Amino acid sequence: MRDVSSDVEGSGGARGAAARHDLGQPCDYYADDVGFRGKLDCVTRTDTAAWMVDWKTGNVREDPFELECGSLLLKVNRPQLEDIKGEYFWLKTGSAGLRYTLNDHARYYEKLVNLRREAETYLQSGEWLKKKSPLCGWCDVVKCEHNTKLKRLAKEGKL
Repeated sequence: MRDVSSDVEGSGGARGAAARHDLGQPCDYYADDVGFRGKLDCVTRTDTAAWMVDWKTGNVREDPFELECGSLLLKVNRPQLEDIKGEYFWLKTGSAGLRYTLNDHARYYEKLVNLRREAETYLQSGEWLKKKSPLCGWCDVVKCEHNTKLKRLAKEGKL
């Protein structure tokens, strides 16, 4: 097995992968017609199998969505892959999360298409759904009642 990092250059130690709007063809990470891109923390693969690890610094929260997206990017960029597995590694606890089999690429693609449609609807209306999330502390919409970015920055002494 070898690390995909020798194949696709990224920043911050992670490696990038991208696909065109139709997700059928790989493209340069910074291409004008990129439809989807992501950073893959650690990928080890053979010709037909891959194993991904996504390092997590936050609290343990198992949701395979990011791994599904990573597997979709891997499959587009390495179509010969037949079996992709992935897991999170939780740095706070020093433990690996659940190991997922990530081969249902048509379903993952449909999820992304639906999310894009939803985002386009919000963008056209100018009204975004306000939903509490672990990412509220990084959101730029500081007028939202769920936003905790300013509180986080004050706690970190960055205000």
